[in-house]
Amino acid sequence: MNRDHACCVPDAGKPAAAHAAPATVPVSPVAVRADLIALAACEFRMGTDSGDGYRADGEGPARRVALGAFSIAAHAVSNDDFARFVRETGYVTDAERGGWSYVFRGFIGTVPTDRIRGVSSEAPWWVAVEDACWLRPEGPGSGIENRADHPVTHVSWHDA
Repeated sequence: MNRDHACCVPDAGKPAAAHAAPATVPVSPVAVRADLIALAACEFRMGTDSGDGYRADGEGPARRVALGAFSIAAHAVSNDDFARFVRETGYVTDAERGGWSYVFRGFIGTVPTDRIRGVSSEAPWWVAVEDACWLRPEGPGSGIENRADHPVTHVSWHDA
């Protein structure tokens, strides 16, 4: 992972290079959702000073953060929502381009060992699995067929 652009996954060494900042990808405009909630500008305390925070991902130290006003969806983006976005724009995620993504150890099930690229030394509950992406959330053999209304996963900060 490019440490200047750390996002929401721990660094596991070699596989992380695939998650460096992607090249600029043109995206077609998509209709704005009607269920956006406007949030006022504010300041808040973010992060932790405990040893449990992963500093490279911005989890520490605790600090004051100022945010400008913005709007956010009332609900997470579902697999159906994301699939529609991909159909309309042709977008390809970081995980798809890189060929792998981190999967929570408890969810990898029967992933063949030759598809496991490594385990995070900082957070061993994250396993780098080849072919894991939003369409295959637990890696090869998994899918989203019965998860249309579940939140999409394996969407990086850059993808969002």
